[in-house]
Amino acid sequence: RDPSAGPCGEKLGWSERFKALNGVWGVLILFTVVMGGIYLGIFTPTEAAGIGAGGAFCIAMARKSLTWGSLFD
Repeated sequence: RDPSAGPCGEKLGWSERFKALNGVWGVLILFTVVMGGIYLGIFTPTEAAGIGAGGAFCIAMARKSLTWGSLFD
């Protein structure tokens, strides 16, 4: 809660900052689609939950952090 109590982090350039965000883009897009769809009235919150679950499944398959074998286990 007090930033001066801890050590300073290392300074990163813009290229390193964008590289650090590399794994976050899928989640940000999924969040935008779900919340934007609810806000714009494209789908209900229940439908948005289904879209979010399906999108998270697709992101996990694309990142290869979820395989068909581990899915059935």
